[in-house]
Amino acid sequence: MPGSKPPLLYEWQGILPPRGRCWRITRERGEEMEADGRVIWPKRSRLPRMKRYLADLPDHRNDDVLDASGAATKIQLVLRKALRAIASEIARTPRALGAVEWRDLERVLREVFESIGFDTRLTRPGRDGGFDLEVSCFEEGRKEVYLVEVKHWKPPSRPGMAIVSRFTEVVIAERADRGLLLSSSGFTREVIRGRSEVEQQLVRIGSDSKIVTLCQLYVRNGRGAWLSTSALPEILFHGTI
Repeated sequence: MPGSKPPLLYEWQGILPPRGRCWRITRERGEEMEADGRVIWPKRSRLPRMKRYLADLPDHRNDDVLDASGAATKIQLVLRKALRAIASEIARTPRALGAVEWRDLERVLREVFESIGFDTRLTRPGRDGGFDLEVSCFEEGRKEVYLVEVKHWKPPSRPGMAIVSRFTEVVIAERADRGLLLSSSGFTREVIRGRSEVEQQLVRIGSDSKIVTLCQLYVRNGRGAWLSTSALPEILFHGTI
């Protein structure tokens, strides 16, 4: 079930996950993968690596390019490889965020959120209805839905209260649990100081540092065999205001 965090704390080859982490897979699944030659234990690292094959990649039902001939699958793989490279570069060099086009950043964040464990839906340009991404997960048996709006403006342009208020109205209209407004250029002082209590409860805001942190989490998850034990909503809104 998406968003669930089963207790996957056990010794694997004499190694326990770091504090606050758990293995991605069960002990039984790990033994099966080792027997199948799909687990690598680097000599200079205590972190096992898992081989991934094309058949393991998730199906993106909402990709912009769809083709019954099978060419779409190849295009998706190329796009995902590029998105992974962009996320990795942002994680390694935060200033690279400024060189990313706005639509590409939305796709990168979808890749990031899916890697973390969310089910995601990316809206189409011009038809977003006031938000760019819908992310959802199950927490304690209940599906929780969050809307994400991304503002990737060139400094010194920054979103003001009108943007925040409009997005709050969208979150209410869509009956989402909460909203996350991300701005790579930050927000005006008016936003930082003047949001109402209702807006603060329904919409959290995050700047470029939040985007970088998400990309860094994505890279850490992709390199290892363990995941954060934090609840998905906690990860989504950590470091926001």
